This record gives sequence, C-alpha cells and structure tokens, in this order.
Amino acid sequence: MGLVSRLYSIVPDPVGRCYRTTVRGGSDRGSMGWDNKDMQASVDQLAATSDPVVRAPLQKRAVEIL
Repeated sequence: MGLVSRLYSIVPDPVGRCYRTTVRGGSDRGSMGWDNKDMQASVDQLAATSDPVVRAPLQKRAVEIL
C-alpha cells in the first residue's frame, strides 16, 4: 500500500520516484525496507535510456514486480 500511495499514475514518467523508492536496502518511505534486485535492475536500466523500445519491456517488468 505504501507504493500505491506514492501516486505513480499522475506523473508522466515515474522512474525518478521509483529510483528513490526502490534504492538498495529499501527506502525510509513508501517501500519501507523493501528490497528487490530485479526491480532495482529494471529501474537502473530505465534511468539510463529514453528509447521507448528499450523502456517498454523494462516498464512492463517493473509493473509486474510491483
């Protein structure tokens, strides 16, 4: 529920918020200690590219994890 409360759906690209929320070791807010290496890898790759073809499967995987 903490992740849902971050309102990811109202920003054009939530990767910045996801990056802060899914930091290694967990965040002090939102995910509160939740740590998922697959999610972190997806968010790292999302932050590294703006190519929509590359981002689409990464976004899909991040949503599946959440």
